[in-house]
Amino acid sequence: MSDLTFDYIISYEEKLKVAMMNNDVAVLKELLSDKLQFVVFDGSVVTKNDDLESHKAKMLKLNKLEFSERKVEIIGDQAVVTVKASLE
Repeated sequence: MSDLTFDYIISYEEKLKVAMMNNDVAVLKELLSDKLQFVVFDGSVVTKNDDLESHKAKMLKLNKLEFSERKVEIIGDQAVVTVKASLE
């Protein structure tokens, strides 16, 4: 039986948001799946390693980060989260 709940996943999403805002590579490395793939504004696909490297180099300074259209699908002991992010 899985201990995953919607609230549990959302709490991790909030930790992720804070880590992204602070370029906290150690926390991001812990929270992000090795299988991470996300699509950025120009259609490029970014992997976990790409994301960690950009945060390490402080290539992106986030002043605002908002998540919307979030969907959480819990499948056994794993969860798939899709979200639209607005960055400034």
